[in-house]
Amino acid sequence: MNSSASGPRSSSRLIPNSLDDLDTDGPYPMRVLLIDDGAAESLTFRRLTGADDAGRYVVDRVSTQGDACEAMEDGDHDVYVVDHLVGTRTGFDLLSWVKTRGLRLPIVFVSGSNDHGTGVTAVSAGASCYLVSDSINSGLLEHCLRNAVEQMEALDRLSSAGIEIDADASTRTRMLFRIAEKLREPSTSVLDVTRRSLEAALPASAHESFGLIEDKANTLLTLANDLNDLAMLEAGHLRFNMEMFSLRGLVFHMSQKIGTAARDHDPEISVEIASDVPDAVVGDPGRLRLAVITFIESVVARSNANQILVRIRVAHRSPGAITLRFEIEAVDSGDRYDGSSVQELGQIDADGNNGASVENESLGMPAALEIVSRMGGSVTVVGDQQSSASVQLTIRLQISEEEHLGRPNLEDHGLTSGQILVIADDADARRSLMSALGGADLSYLAAPSVEAWNSGQAAGGGEIEMPALAVIESSDDSFLICDRFNEIVLGEVPVVVVVGFGSRGDAARCRERGIRGYLPRPLDSGDLIDVVRSSMALTSSGDSTTLVTRHWLREGRQSLHVLVVDDSSTNLFLLTRMLEQRGHSTVTASDGREAVKASGIESFDAVLMDVMMPVMGGFEATRLIREMHAESSAQPLIVGVSAFADQVNIERAQDAGMDGFLAKPVQPEDLFTAIEKKRSPVLS
Repeated sequence: MNSSASGPRSSSRLIPNSLDDLDTDGPYPMRVLLIDDGAAESLTFRRLTGADDAGRYVVDRVSTQGDACEAMEDGDHDVYVVDHLVGTRTGFDLLSWVKTRGLRLPIVFVSGSNDHGTGVTAVSAGASCYLVSDSINSGLLEHCLRNAVEQMEALDRLSSAGIEIDADASTRTRMLFRIAEKLREPSTSVLDVTRRSLEAALPASAHESFGLIEDKANTLLTLANDLNDLAMLEAGHLRFNMEMFSLRGLVFHMSQKIGTAARDHDPEISVEIASDVPDAVVGDPGRLRLAVITFIESVVARSNANQILVRIRVAHRSPGAITLRFEIEAVDSGDRYDGSSVQELGQIDADGNNGASVENESLGMPAALEIVSRMGGSVTVVGDQQSSASVQLTIRLQISEEEHLGRPNLEDHGLTSGQILVIADDADARRSLMSALGGADLSYLAAPSVEAWNSGQAAGGGEIEMPALAVIESSDDSFLICDRFNEIVLGEVPVVVVVGFGSRGDAARCRERGIRGYLPRPLDSGDLIDVVRSSMALTSSGDSTTLVTRHWLREGRQSLHVLVVDDSSTNLFLLTRMLEQRGHSTVTASDGREAVKASGIESFDAVLMDVMMPVMGGFEATRLIREMHAESSAQPLIVGVSAFADQVNIERAQDAGMDGFLAKPVQPEDLFTAIEKKRSPVLS
């Protein structure tokens, strides 16, 4: 039997064409471990223990991943039958654990009803073969069990003969990784340069040009991540994490991440979440985010609708787990799909090709399909192949016992005090980190390496003073420097790691090392400060598991609807860019009269009001807005903005009804501190 670890094994060789092809001679009884959710109506369990198979199998059964791991490590069974649902987890979690432990076991994977796509995905993830649950019969079951055993025996014989089985990644896989790396490096550098340039005093035309460059660099970075995922798929190393996260925070902020490169229109993304959907869930938020964004972009690319509606409903609930249905629909007046044409996505053939009814215009689609399969779900399309403007996907997550995610109150400076150690071997990177920390009035000490910091401490004599937190970045491998730091430091010091460019799977590397915060470049100074403060506060509060990332910050932050008023197109561009990168939505006005008109049409959480403008100034506009909402309990927070931040203007702003005052040029830290007073109660 030929076998290769460099790609998926063809399922057509593992399942017979008919029962006449079966050879029923073989050693009995066969010791079988069934790993599933323990349901009494399980067809697999009934087949293994039924009268037709009496005497053929000795069956043991477990229904949690912990029991399964213990039994598989003991290796007392001839073959292991793994269902796509195992307790509150999926069978893919178990396949991943087997691969991580380096175990070689005969595994038969049982996918859901009529779900060959998930079965083939399981074979690529390490299963010997697969069965579809609603087509199991006595003869087919026996064939698959014996095939898995014989396949493993053949691999063991090859290994005993000194033949390499777990070969390195294929040439194409290595090439994909290499291309992704080569794309990420310049994209990140361009983003770093453009973001620094956008913060400088430049003409409006220059800011617009740098904004366009930033958009294109982000598109290249997305392409690099998609190529990296394709390479991981081919190598069978697509990694998943299990952590608690806010479902509502994740979904409501995803609309900010929908790229514009693949479309010539910009529809509004609306979200409806049913009241019985829990907020605190356990799963892989990064992978879930990637999958949902990919399918939203797929719907956007096929529709000229002015709105994309994302509905989230409970499809099934069981003890400790929940299956959610995401309905993604393009909404246009008088143009809705009636569901008459529903087709399955992810029907993958024996060669691993996607036979979906939607062609994969996105490189991220193969990864998105596998993510859905591995998270115990499926994907369907409503409509025809050309115009598929509605997609439904199901995802299985664990339910957290906590009703809300606890987050530290960063206003409690007692939780965020102490000296911060900055270790960065690149001088420019070190200066940028020091500048961001100093701008936020945080005390710091900087060194080019762990050894230099340690030598400097030792030269001072006495006991080495431990920092409250370390920010570590390396031009080569930041994780390697973290390992060196942890070897030297005797006490537990929380670490925030900064990497040159992020790779999917970095979160797992962080958790393996106990890293508290993670940020990839290009680096926003506001994000750095928030990650540092949150990491210190979580450590002080006794939380030793949460990994603070840019997404964690954004998804735990209330999204504000902000009216930005300024007669300068440059200032409008810079302020809206800062707010939208933070996850807030914006509307712009070029004078006070436009601001008053906009306030009468829709409600805003906050208003950034330039003071000196033609037609109508900021003070007069503020008075009119306050009068307009005098009877309302939902008064917007209004912050004045001016290049002249003298005491006279500050007093005039207070008299007009403004809640705060910012001096131009506005710094991100000052802006967010001023407008984010309207925060969600869950954050404090």
